[in-house]
Amino acid sequence: MFRRKNPKPARFRTPRRRTKASWWNRWSVTISAVVLLASAWVLAKYEVVDLVGGGDWKVVHGKFTLCGKGRGANCVIDGDTVMLANKKVRLRDFNAPELDGQCAKENELARKSRTALLEWLNRADLLMDGGEGPPFDRYGRELRTAKRPVKDRGDDYLSDHMIKLKLAQETGWDAPRGGWC
Repeated sequence: MFRRKNPKPARFRTPRRRTKASWWNRWSVTISAVVLLASAWVLAKYEVVDLVGGGDWKVVHGKFTLCGKGRGANCVIDGDTVMLANKKVRLRDFNAPELDGQCAKENELARKSRTALLEWLNRADLLMDGGEGPPFDRYGRELRTAKRPVKDRGDDYLSDHMIKLKLAQETGWDAPRGGWC
């Protein structure tokens, strides 16, 4: 019944041995940190990065793909919406037909519009407005205008390009909408 409070003095106690679990925990934390840093580096490559001229226009670098399983950070959703560094962006000043439209003609125009947008975006770096705090639409998408400076000709706006190809409609108070069928 008699128990000693401290059976062995501290200097005679055997230290705890490291187990495989503690070794694995250290390595898993290290591997996780490396993966996190690599992911941040890859995403930073596709981020809107350079402020141009001190205004609200930013240069967008990187290649675009069609959105889908296993695609990159920058991809085209439809004829007027893109994913840019994992943020949905609705491109302003034009309206493209919907991929799940009301008729086969609208669906076909929507696919052509999406392809034309992809080609325009991949020609070279482009500029998008909106700065760090762009406006949002009712679906939570950032609203941005896209353009590309053209030597000796001013700016090539994406909206003008899509409307000229008849793959999109002008937007505004008096502009007609729909009627793709």
